[in-house]
This record gives sequence, C-alpha cells and structure tokens, in this order.
Amino acid sequence: MWTVLGDENARKSYEYNDGLRRAGYERALAFLTGKHPLREGLSDTRARDILLVVLGPQLYNQFTRDLGWTSEEVATWTTATLLEQLFGVSPD
Repeated sequence: MWTVLGDENARKSYEYNDGLRRAGYERALAFLTGKHPLREGLSDTRARDILLVVLGPQLYNQFTRDLGWTSEEVATWTTATLLEQLFGVSPD
C-alpha cells in the first residue's frame, strides 16, 4: 500500500477504487438498516468505516497469510464482529 500511495498514477487508481468501496458499503448499509437498525449511538459514517476496515483486504491478508487463519475462521469472526459492532446483535 505504501508503494501505491507513493506513485501518483497508482494512487489515483487506489483512490478511485477506494471510493467505489465506500459507495458500495454505503449502499449495503442502506439495505441492511432497512432490515435492522444500527446499534444505538452508531452513525452511518462510523458503520461504513467499520465495514471498510473489517472487510478490507489488509485485515483478511493479515489473518490468513500472516497468522494462519483459514478463510472459514475469518468469515466466522467477521460475521460475529459485524453483527455486534454494527447492530449490537450476538451471532448466537
């Protein structure tokens, strides 16, 4: 990522794609909050930020490549984390 940010052309592409991710997560949140409200005190912007970090490639790569988690373990953790952090709901 640091290499990308140091190269003007690569940075523009990264920023464009990051904008698409942000917009996509905003649309996903609009859909999800139509089914269940966000937990009390959580703004739409903070909820989107949580999605950007938790579902981002950096976290997934760190769990799987660096720490040896399986994709299934990451999916289980991600689901539980997002349910709790976004909606205040336990996955059980």
